[in-house]
Amino acid sequence: MKNELLKKYEQSRGNLLLTIILTVVNIALLFTPSNTMFLFSITIPYWAASFGYFLELTGFYIVAGVVLLLYLIFWIFSKKHYGWFIPALVLFILDMVFLGYVSMDIPEAFDIIDLLVHIWVLYYLGAGIYFGYKLKHLPAEEENNEIATEALESSLDSGAVTDAESTQPLHIAEDVKHRVFVEADYQGHHICYRHVKGANEFVVDGNVYGEYTKIIEPAHSLSAKIDGLDITVGYDGAYHSYIKVNGNIIAKKVRFF
Repeated sequence: MKNELLKKYEQSRGNLLLTIILTVVNIALLFTPSNTMFLFSITIPYWAASFGYFLELTGFYIVAGVVLLLYLIFWIFSKKHYGWFIPALVLFILDMVFLGYVSMDIPEAFDIIDLLVHIWVLYYLGAGIYFGYKLKHLPAEEENNEIATEALESSLDSGAVTDAESTQPLHIAEDVKHRVFVEADYQGHHICYRHVKGANEFVVDGNVYGEYTKIIEPAHSLSAKIDGLDITVGYDGAYHSYIKVNGNIIAKKVRFF
């Protein structure tokens, strides 16, 4: 149940981030000859930027930037606590009120699809609060049973492939600037899960054994078998990056974004 709640909670966070990104893209498109516009966006910052563009008033750009920054702050800190979805929901309700005002004042600006998209985003913001609350108040006994079940399944899986050949690396890890999510040493091996050039890399002893590339990251894992060890690195979709060896967690680190 915990994994399912985490998945749904991260879907809500992902939809919020997507809305922010597409709003920024829409604002950027104002400065191009393109007539393209993504409906999956926020009304207030877009209209503020439009006024700033057509009226050449810097103050409207500031309004757009502040509103988008608030949404981004809510998204970042929602990783640690679902409560940050509450101000995001309130602000988006105000956005819908503004959309309604604009639609009444400028009837030609009304778009039923835009309204439906706003309802869609509103649903996911509410879902973030609901699933975050359920996750936060998950009974301790149920959570422990789920963890024990996962550990048993991991142990069985690792035992089934004990005699398999070692995984071949994809390539040698580049010695470049990177951000380490989590790392550990185990039985003479240095294991690292890091972010490099837009991709997450699973590195053991200087060799890359897996890569993960997604703008919005749900829970995921990368695995390899090295010298009889089943090594897995990944992100739990909520709070931590981790390293597992033969199904047992040997390192875990809080990840804010």
